[in-house]
Amino acid sequence: MNFSIPNWPEYLNKIYQNLAPGGYVEIQEIDVIMKSDDGTLGDDSAIMKWSNLLNEASVKASRDVPLPYRIEPLIARASMDSTVASRQPDDKPLAKG
Repeated sequence: MNFSIPNWPEYLNKIYQNLAPGGYVEIQEIDVIMKSDDGTLGDDSAIMKWSNLLNEASVKASRDVPLPYRIEPLIARASMDSTVASRQPDDKPLAKG
């Protein structure tokens, strides 16, 4: 839902207001900001330039690209009783060729 929700706190409040007791909501967001653990992705690479431009555009459009890192506190602020965060990094090697 990256880029589609202009006001996440308001959106989450509406979700909370419409949940039945015991109900739940699942939110999945992907991280579109590129990085490498081993430093092989340089600032001059095309994908890193794209990623930085995407982030700049999201700021100008008032849309939140790095949302996955800030979603849990927003959910808590919407008065939801509990959250369960699950992160599963991709551990499969990239295809060769």
